[in-house]
Amino acid sequence: MKLDLGVDITYMLAWRAKERALISLRGTPGGSYSKLPEYLHILGITYPGSHVRLKKTDEDRFLYLFVALDPFIKGFDHCRPIVVVDGSHF
Repeated sequence: MKLDLGVDITYMLAWRAKERALISLRGTPGGSYSKLPEYLHILGITYPGSHVRLKKTDEDRFLYLFVALDPFIKGFDHCRPIVVVDGSHF
């Protein structure tokens, strides 16, 4: 910064400025999670027949997400069934 702009700053000040800039550009994780239900709704409309499940805790916090798109589900119909037996102790 001193060479480019002639301003002398500490490493910690530069670090905090960088972190603030990244939050300004990308947003916070909480903000991203709040957009998740809208995205999943659009995903369900785009791929009808898909299984999209969002599970939250009682405190309305993210727990897990399950997504199985219909084209992938239908693709399993064309897979060859295979039985694999390894050398485990019976």
